Amino acid sequence: MRVKSKWHKKGPKTVEDIAATAAYIIFRLARSTVDGMYGKGFNFGNQQALYDAVTELTIFMMQVAASLFFRHLTAEEFQQFIAVMAGRTSETLIENQSDEGVEQRSAAAVTSIFNRRFAAYAELTFTDGVPGYAALRYLGTLLEEAMKAGNSSWVAEQVVEVEAPQMSQQLLKALHDLAQQYQDGKGDAASGE
Repeated sequence: MRVKSKWHKKGPKTVEDIAATAAYIIFRLARSTVDGMYGKGFNFGNQQALYDAVTELTIFMMQVAASLFFRHLTAEEFQQFIAVMAGRTSETLIENQSDEGVEQRSAAAVTSIFNRRFAAYAELTFTDGVPGYAALRYLGTLLEEAMKAGNSSWVAEQVVEVEAPQMSQQLLKALHDLAQQYQDGKGDAASGE
């Protein structure tokens, strides 16, 4: 999947701009990854399993983004980045549960899932956005559970060895571009350009 990470409009970007763009890219990558897995013969079994897989991949990539941006932002900016990214991602997930056969979750329920997963991922290694093996394995286990209604054999291995590394690499490239544009914009603003 091609990921655009450059703005057409010039000028400095805010933390909110970066976070909203990251949320958009994350959801698109999650959806594309699930569609690709389906195309490779992984049977999700039902719409709920497909939606749950997109949710798990989205949360994982939010953790990748948080790990990368942690070193690019001040503490205040980082809090703002996480709040906007999580809020936008939550809104997108809620909007996309309109498919027939998908449990309708409230914003509070989605936030609860986010918080549980973020607490678990916080115990695992992500170095400058790159997930460690334990984080990949945890994601594989979560997708295996989400897909139990279909054919979940080999899904954990596929996620650990293929899908999550590819997805992370695409996301990190896009996020590095965004981080650079943000840093460049801060420099331009400071120099009065």
